[in-house]
Amino acid sequence: MDSALETNILTLISTEITYFIGDTSAWSLAYVNGSAGKVQAAQLLGYAGAAVAFFFSVSGALQAGAKIIYYLEKSFWSFLYDFQKKDKYITMLEDEESGKKFRSFMESYALDTAVLMLVAFWHVFFVMFMGVISSFLLFFTVNTYSNTADVDINSGFKIFVIGALVGSTNLLAAKALSVN
Repeated sequence: MDSALETNILTLISTEITYFIGDTSAWSLAYVNGSAGKVQAAQLLGYAGAAVAFFFSVSGALQAGAKIIYYLEKSFWSFLYDFQKKDKYITMLEDEESGKKFRSFMESYALDTAVLMLVAFWHVFFVMFMGVISSFLLFFTVNTYSNTADVDINSGFKIFVIGALVGSTNLLAAKALSVN
């Protein structure tokens, strides 16, 4: 590679890294009314952390909910496939001896499935709720920092790391539910 091109690329990358992460001064932006506004790199990191927490939590919860519905339908159709062959289901219910036991089995199976789905969807909504609440708390923290004149870059990075940890923990909790 040409050394001048390589030097220019490294200078550009170094400038961008210093601009976004290393520098605590703010970006100058002009609002519609003409006044100047400031956006700091620490605020961008904080908002990114809150967004990561929100999107990881919600996407994990939605994936887990989709898997739960898929496996519920799969077990339902498997049950119907096994017991509807050659009227096996009807003959088992009409049998005086095994009919009561089979009816009891079907009722307990339906109740167990309903309880399992209730608990699984509670978990899905809990993961989603925790992601939304934690992202709002991180957003409010960033807004509290934005009222000050200059925000330390370490504060923005800490908010980003907390958001990434909360989001990935919620994503893993949802994935664990969808696997089992």
